[in-house]
Amino acid sequence: MSRPSHVLIEIGFEELQVSVVETFYAQGPGLIKKILETYRLDFKQIFLEATPRRLAFFVEELAPRQREEKTTALGPSQDKAYDAEGKPTPALEGFLKSRGAKLEEIQIKETPRGRYVALEKTQKGESTLKLLPRLIPEFFHCFSFPKTMRWEKTGFKFPRPLRWAVVIYGRKTVKFPLAGIKTGNVSFGHRFLSKRPLVFTKADWKEYTKKLKANHVVLSLKEREGMILKELQKKYNQKDADLDLLREAAQLVEEPFLIQGKFSETFRELPEEVLATCMKKYQKIFACR
Repeated sequence: MSRPSHVLIEIGFEELQVSVVETFYAQGPGLIKKILETYRLDFKQIFLEATPRRLAFFVEELAPRQREEKTTALGPSQDKAYDAEGKPTPALEGFLKSRGAKLEEIQIKETPRGRYVALEKTQKGESTLKLLPRLIPEFFHCFSFPKTMRWEKTGFKFPRPLRWAVVIYGRKTVKFPLAGIKTGNVSFGHRFLSKRPLVFTKADWKEYTKKLKANHVVLSLKEREGMILKELQKKYNQKDADLDLLREAAQLVEEPFLIQGKFSETFRELPEEVLATCMKKYQKIFACR
């Protein structure tokens, strides 16, 4: 019997809005869990991260196939299923035909309403490798975004066009068409600081994040926030940084670093609060004192 394997999925997009990244963090874990449970796929843990160019999640120890499912379908009551001579009535024959079952497969089941004809079936589980091409598009369709767009003929909808996709189960690359491209095992680092494609051969979250960081992509949102906050405190002695702006700034970049700027002294005639508010809202920059 096959053992569970990890799954690594990264979907690369044109630059995503902050609202999309926020929605991915807010809705993603619940949606992944719900879909895996709907498909009867057992798993251990889910990791999820996002940057302006990529949405990534990792499922630890995903089952190699669905759990078997036993179902019971009730048919007509026993007295309506058989005539006085004990032969099947049209009601029973219709029930068997609708279920694609044979007479010898049924049994009589005791219920609160009396004795009824019942048909028990075991639905065998499909392979996870076969399910992933159906499961992944369904996951991305489940998000509730205020605005989406279509950019290719299959009609796939998302806030920004998809440009690459990595899907790996264990050591197997899962290839299938998705929104006009083909999934594989090739990703990309920072748009300007990393020129070469990144090839992944197995679903390993630590190795994946490490390779991204070597190519100027800090995948963890918390880590990007920490880098910005540390620089604000170290270089500019900012003890009370704007935490809302901090989170937003961290979602606008894949590798944060700080640049010091200045503005015309004539603006100093305005109240300090006006200057700081305008810088935050319109330019996404920190007012340092």
